[in-house]
Amino acid sequence: MFKKFFMLILALAIGLFIALFGVFLSVFADGRLNERLVLIAITLLVLFLVSFVFTLIHPAMAYPYAALTGLPGVFVLLIQSRDFYHILYSLLIVVFCFFGILVAKKLRHIFGKKPLKNTE
Repeated sequence: MFKKFFMLILALAIGLFIALFGVFLSVFADGRLNERLVLIAITLLVLFLVSFVFTLIHPAMAYPYAALTGLPGVFVLLIQSRDFYHILYSLLIVVFCFFGILVAKKLRHIFGKKPLKNTE
C-alpha cells in the first residue's frame, strides 16, 4: 500500500518536473525552431523512458503511472492551446507514454517466458 502511494507521488513529481523543464520550455521559451524541436524530441524520449521504467518496476499499475507522468505536460499545453501544434504535441505525449508501456510489457512477456540461462 505504501509502496504504491510512494510510486504514484514519485510519478506525479517526475511528471511535474518534465512538464516544467521539458514541455513548458520547449513551447514558451525564446529560441529558434531547431532548438525547440530538439527539446521536444528529448522530452518525448524522456517520457517514453520513464513510462518504460515504471512499467518494468510495477506492470500492474503501469497506466496510472504513465498518466501521472504525462498529464502535467498535457495540462500545460492545453491551458495555452493557441494552435494545432499544441494539440498535436499533447497527443504525442500521450502516445509516447503509452508506447513506453507497450514496449516494456512486450519485453517482460518475452523474457518472462524463457529463462536467460539454460539450467540443464
